[in-house]
Amino acid sequence: MAAISKADYLLIADAITSAVIPMSEIAAYYLDAADVVLHSDDYDIELDLLRTFRNAYLSASSIYSSTPNSAVEMVRALQEHVIKRSGETTINAWYTSVGIDTAVDLSADFKSISAAAGYTIS
Repeated sequence: MAAISKADYLLIADAITSAVIPMSEIAAYYLDAADVVLHSDDYDIELDLLRTFRNAYLSASSIYSSTPNSAVEMVRALQEHVIKRSGETTINAWYTSVGIDTAVDLSADFKSISAAAGYTIS
């Protein structure tokens, strides 16, 4: 059986990265919302909202402070598939064989997730 196509690989890499990036930004959005409440001139607004907004920020900060394990596992499975099915011995060798320019075709975020999965991209 053949390895996944270059085009499909790049679509999957982009999809995983696109899903992870917004997760890492959730805490910042919650902090922005809490900041709006904090700078309100109305005590009742602060009283009613600040604790909940701050707790949401703290929760998101702890949950999304690192790449979700599910994303790391998806990339690990993708890299293992490519090596197993392509006949190449490393992910970087496969990139070369199919013409993926890692400096252009793969984002820094995807490279970071891949490294977390045990596959350093050069």
